[in-house]
Order: sequence, then C-alpha cells, then structure tokens
Amino acid sequence: MESQVRQNYHRDCEADINKMVNMELFASYTYNSMVRLPAI
Repeated sequence: MESQVRQNYHRDCEADINKMVNMELFASYTYNSMVRLPAI
C-alpha cells in the first residue's frame, strides 16, 4: 500500500524510515499488550 503523499526521498532512505516506523509501532503494540494484562 503506497502513500498518496510522497516527498521524493531516495528509495533506500524511504525504506529505512518505513522500517523504523514499523519497529516503533511494533514496540508500542507489544508494550501496550503487556501493560493491559490482568494482574495475577
């Protein structure tokens, strides 16, 4: 799925930015799933 808005970044730079954003989102989802676990 491609964004409708592009900034003419070099392909490698754009790929690295996308990887970083995906890692940040994954870390956020993982953290939130652990925080929401019921206390035992």
